[in-house]
Amino acid sequence: MVEAEATMAKTGATLRADLSEREKELDALYRLSALFSRADVDAPAAIATTESILGASMRSPDAALVTIDAPAIASPEGTPGSSAVADLYRCRRTYGDGRRLTVTVRYIGDPSRAELRIESREKRLVAATASLLADLLERRDTDAELRASSAALERQAAELERKNVALEEVLARIEADKRALSTRQRAYLDTYVRPYLLEIADACRDVPSVGERIAQIDAALSRLFTHPDDRLTLIARLLTPRESEVCGLIRSGMATKEIADFLGIGATTVERHRNTIRRKLGLTGSRTNLTSFLRQATADLDHV
Repeated sequence: MVEAEATMAKTGATLRADLSEREKELDALYRLSALFSRADVDAPAAIATTESILGASMRSPDAALVTIDAPAIASPEGTPGSSAVADLYRCRRTYGDGRRLTVTVRYIGDPSRAELRIESREKRLVAATASLLADLLERRDTDAELRASSAALERQAAELERKNVALEEVLARIEADKRALSTRQRAYLDTYVRPYLLEIADACRDVPSVGERIAQIDAALSRLFTHPDDRLTLIARLLTPRESEVCGLIRSGMATKEIADFLGIGATTVERHRNTIRRKLGLTGSRTNLTSFLRQATADLDHV
């Protein structure tokens, strides 16, 4: 009876001790999870706190020495000094771009003492802590990279905005210079060219063809310093001077015979010019009217 009671008492004490150790383990995991889930956690401080929490959760906390080594993170590392190491357990985890985290637990004291042997429960707790801490450090590095990338993007956006503003200013100056140049050139024509055209027209008032040619020249000069669209640029680049002259007469509404009489050439030659013009302007085979095409090419210039 006494022996049974003693066995029961021993079993009860063992269960209470195991329960106490389990409570310490759960409390450590709870505190570590709360620590690692904080958004503002500082890595060196987290490591120091983890060493303290993990050391307190060991079966013999007074003899336990916990050290955590993580690259590029300064943390106070305890050392066994001259005292004997009764037992040691080391757990490593890799995080980030291959960096290694090492959690080491030492029991300092007489190796013959049974309570200074690291149990499986303690090893599992150390392994779980190492995994949690590795996740924290990887998250910390990722957040730092994201902040650096965001800062770089903000700097690039600011630089791009600055360049855009500078480009807009340059373009505005170029446009203003172009307008000023156009104004000076127009004034030059009005002062030194048109008076002579008027004199010629007045002297040749009895020759209708001369007056019509001068009118064509004057109309062309009126449009000289405006901005042509792509079709007008195409006309100027692809056509010969004679074809450009025929285009101007077509645009003015002259029929083939009228153009022939005006230029002193045959109607067949005018038709040949028409066909060549359509081919060069990519109108062959289309239903596009040449007169309409030419008028639309200079429609924005008609009000100058």
